[in-house]
Amino acid sequence: MPEYADLLFEVDSNVATITLNRPNRLNAISGPMLESLSQALRDADRDRDVRVIVITGAGRGFCAGLDLKDLVAGTGIGSNGADGLANARFDLANSPPVVLHTTDKPVICAINGPAAGLGLVHALFADGGPREKLGEGSRALAGALGWQPGATLDLVYIVYPGSRFSPPS
Repeated sequence: MPEYADLLFEVDSNVATITLNRPNRLNAISGPMLESLSQALRDADRDRDVRVIVITGAGRGFCAGLDLKDLVAGTGIGSNGADGLANARFDLANSPPVVLHTTDKPVICAINGPAAGLGLVHALFADGGPREKLGEGSRALAGALGWQPGATLDLVYIVYPGSRFSPPS
């Protein structure tokens, strides 16, 4: 089985479990984790013994988004390298949200705590997750960022219909 940076990968009873494994940082996404997550998703999708993929986080959080401490330190995704250019040289077509969208097997996010930023994006791109946490988190995030409700909340409402959701007013 391949080694993945900052991830645990296990297959048991036809279920592939991918655990984001940086609990001391609320599983904030590092550059190596970003690449490993895409690879682990593709590996699970290709595995004939796997019928469903579950993504969860180690410790008390699902995923805090991109690691901003690394960004500030100049070592994270999008930080400036020695050449002064933005260090965002990853292949967008192979980024986890795109891979989640193209995966043939169902992907469930077992959200065990806070999901923010890119962590929330991963949860929204998955096929299933707790409606209550996603609904409130999406609404709060969209409002805090000043996003137009129609652009985000309508999609969440369609994907995760339930009594906790109401059309944007």
